Amino acid sequence: MKIISSLFILFFVSPAVFGAPLGENASKSAKLHFLQAMLLERRGADREALVEYEKAFYFDPSSAYLCAEACELALEAGNPEAALPWAARLERLEPNSSRTLILRGRTQWALGQLAQAQAAFEAAIVLDPKSAESIF
Repeated sequence: MKIISSLFILFFVSPAVFGAPLGENASKSAKLHFLQAMLLERRGADREALVEYEKAFYFDPSSAYLCAEACELALEAGNPEAALPWAARLERLEPNSSRTLILRGRTQWALGQLAQAQAAFEAAIVLDPKSAESIF
């Protein structure tokens, strides 16, 4: 369902109305690599999906959405080392976002950096108290 929804958003719904995940300026190449990453992720090919996210980011380096999706995938796949550069990219693109802080915290937690993770989680809650639900 996630794939069908994303296809619909990317190609048929006006970005001015709903906002496409990769932004209005994303190239077709970025969108195609993003879709390929989602398909691979759905099939459980996490490593290959991360490669496709990397390719998509090459064509759309301003996409915080791509960074967040790739970071989430790396964490879910049990690969916090792969999540770390995605979290850093996301932090450069959206430094004052609760989503960014939560993903940074989850990455640090997975790497055993508990004090830094706690600080990131607390900062996210200060920015958006409702974000506490997204931490775990």
